[in-house]
Amino acid sequence: MNAILIDDERMSLELMELKVQKVAPDLNILATFQKPEEAIVGIRQLKPDVVFLDIEMPGMDGFTLLRQLGTYSFDVIFTTAYS
Repeated sequence: MNAILIDDERMSLELMELKVQKVAPDLNILATFQKPEEAIVGIRQLKPDVVFLDIEMPGMDGFTLLRQLGTYSFDVIFTTAYS
């Protein structure tokens, strides 16, 4: 199974990558993105099975990113540092 991780904060992205690798070592992380606009391009090119998606990001939140993609065939796991 292939994954993409999206979070605007570098430290959060690195921590998420470590945690994902620890609990799901067979999950192949194809790419990580800090900018939602770049993530959209990456998702379209790489066609992941699952996307770990930060909800709150400057400029474009996770829900807007999904709307911009239109129809998608991957699973989404939302991540956030906010309560």
